[in-house]
Amino acid sequence: GGSDGLLGAFNGRRFQVSNPYPQEAVVQVEAEFPEFLLERGWNWNDRGASRRTMFGLVLASVRPEEAPVALRELSLHPKVQLLELNGFDVAAVREYLMSSPVVKHLTQVTGGNPAELDAILQSPTAGADEVLRRRVDGLGDDARRLLEALAVLSRPASSALVARVAGISTIAGPLSELQSQGLASKSWRGEDITLRMARAHYCDKVYGWIDPPALSSYHGRAARALEHASGLQVQELALHAIRAGESELAVRAALRAAEMLEGACAYEAAIALLDDARHLADVEEKVIVSERLARLCKRIGRYEQAVEHARVVHEARDDDPRACSQLGRLMVLAGDYEGASGILDRSTALALTSGDERLVAELDAARAEALFCCSRYEEALALCDSGGAGDRTASLALRNVRGKIELLQR
Repeated sequence: GGSDGLLGAFNGRRFQVSNPYPQEAVVQVEAEFPEFLLERGWNWNDRGASRRTMFGLVLASVRPEEAPVALRELSLHPKVQLLELNGFDVAAVREYLMSSPVVKHLTQVTGGNPAELDAILQSPTAGADEVLRRRVDGLGDDARRLLEALAVLSRPASSALVARVAGISTIAGPLSELQSQGLASKSWRGEDITLRMARAHYCDKVYGWIDPPALSSYHGRAARALEHASGLQVQELALHAIRAGESELAVRAALRAAEMLEGACAYEAAIALLDDARHLADVEEKVIVSERLARLCKRIGRYEQAVEHARVVHEARDDDPRACSQLGRLMVLAGDYEGASGILDRSTALALTSGDERLVAELDAARAEALFCCSRYEEALALCDSGGAGDRTASLALRNVRGKIELLQR
């Protein structure tokens, strides 16, 4: 119960997988759970009959001030349990400072000199971000590129993919350097090596420190490496192509990814992706993207935005009765009844010229609804009497308009 809302909070990443474990198993999945599943060879649902929904336990940790809106909304779900993780108390701090690794490190740094220990206590303390920045700045060129590539990918990835994004030919030395600094780790899956950040939040920090020109290059190499991707990775491909400014690839991938997201009812995610890609599209592509955006915005009740997108399509296809019809119907939903009435009249004229009888019947129903909303009841009733020929759905819609008018006139 309520799984749609729970999964929807993860940016529309709703999925079904075939479960390689016993059905009763509870699988603990970290914040980057889609990659966790892919990495272990789980299959994404391709509408095959052998697939079944996977139930799992999703674990995520986040600082309260950094929590995205979606995660804050998710916390209100009845199936979500929040665990507050507080810092050490005095006793725990004392125990930690007396632990062998800390004592050994302080002894090496100060030589056991009490004055040096006092100096450490009296000096300004460096925050975790500053310490991380120092470790990153101290890396060799190839090790830093490898780390930045991991940050750009923002998920565990194969060593071959990370090396390609980093633009380096070998990873053995750079990876060893990252591991020694506690910045990255590796795991084996068969004969493949998977690389990941040592801590998930390092991705955002390191990503923010990359120079814009280098960042664009990383995203470009990532997009080209994923150019023939399928499934979930199509969305990833689109995001990399958009951020790299790879116009043709970005639009093509965004349209593919949006189609999959729409099929998963992840309308917000699909809209956000297409909105980003639209700015890179040429004139013809912009019309195609706008047509898709109009449909998506309508699905979630953003009627005014849907009208704006439909208007772009209508302006490009002024003589297309269906483009004209779409705009008129959306204007009705957005509350612009007088404007919609004029657009729908024009659409009907175009449909009659083209001989599209079914569209004419559909437009009769849409025009009657617009006239009703304008309080032009006599015109609407006349259309109810004469319109909808040959189309059962349109006839029912017209009967509904007549019913509403008769109720108002009693």
